[in-house]
Amino acid sequence: MFRNTKRWIPGILLLVCSYGFIAWKLIGFEADFDGYFLNILDSPIFLLVLILSVFNILAEAVKWQMLVSYIKPVSLQKSVGMVLAGFTSGIFTPSKLGEPVGRVMSLPKEDWAKATLLNYFSGFLQNVVLLLMGFVFIGIMQQDGENIFRSVFYYSLLLLVFCLCMAVFIGVYKNRIWQRVQHFRILNKLLGIGTVLKEIKPLVHGKLMLLSLVRYILYCSQLILLLMIFTQNNHYSEFVLLAPIYFMCITMVPSFVLADLGVRNSVGILLFSTIQVDEVAVVLSVSLLYVINQIVPALLGSASILHLEKKRPVS
Repeated sequence: MFRNTKRWIPGILLLVCSYGFIAWKLIGFEADFDGYFLNILDSPIFLLVLILSVFNILAEAVKWQMLVSYIKPVSLQKSVGMVLAGFTSGIFTPSKLGEPVGRVMSLPKEDWAKATLLNYFSGFLQNVVLLLMGFVFIGIMQQDGENIFRSVFYYSLLLLVFCLCMAVFIGVYKNRIWQRVQHFRILNKLLGIGTVLKEIKPLVHGKLMLLSLVRYILYCSQLILLLMIFTQNNHYSEFVLLAPIYFMCITMVPSFVLADLGVRNSVGILLFSTIQVDEVAVVLSVSLLYVINQIVPALLGSASILHLEKKRPVS
């Protein structure tokens, strides 16, 4: 009996941390957004935002289903549950580093390391899309002469050049690097886990990038629609240009868990103030986007965690 009880402890701890963090966030929302939610419910656009959130989760579930199939085939329904559980375990950790915990707990323990690597690989592809698309749009905006866009453009260009140099360096000296790595047992073990990435076929890489692009478009569309709800001006074309830059910036700007929403709001105000968008509208849009795409899936994922913990194989 005690052995079965022990299996529930990790899931319960995840739920306590997640709900504590969510409660802390919602207290701030009540203080900032009191009196505004009635306007949201009156807008038919908000329903579209919610529908896009569902498609966002489905797109991520399809991505995860494709990746985890290299370890163990899973149904789309189970993949959705694993993705939601990942939201719950990742919401209270910096940069969602704890996301793999929820996603892999239904797999055998010997597969956790490979599944974790696949999860971070999925996030890496998503960030590549965010950075590349943001770089394109920041290049367009910096031509207007705004200092803020020029600064971000040069910073992102420097980051891109650094990444390219590192890629070239690794490509040229990969044999020497491999020889050095073989002297370290732990690195050898990590490389052994990394062989799962070699099994991913080029066609699958293309599908994963396409799904990452779909999720990116959904995120941008949601932010644009929320800004349309809370603003009375006709800056819609500027919203289209600034939304990709916003997501690029919050990807590059380092933050820790308790400051995550604050960073998102600060970046949003800094960017959208260049087109005279009201600060309250920006805070509402960014915060509500966070609630819809992070907190709500984390709440739904709590049920998935308990269900996955119940079905997790006993080791």
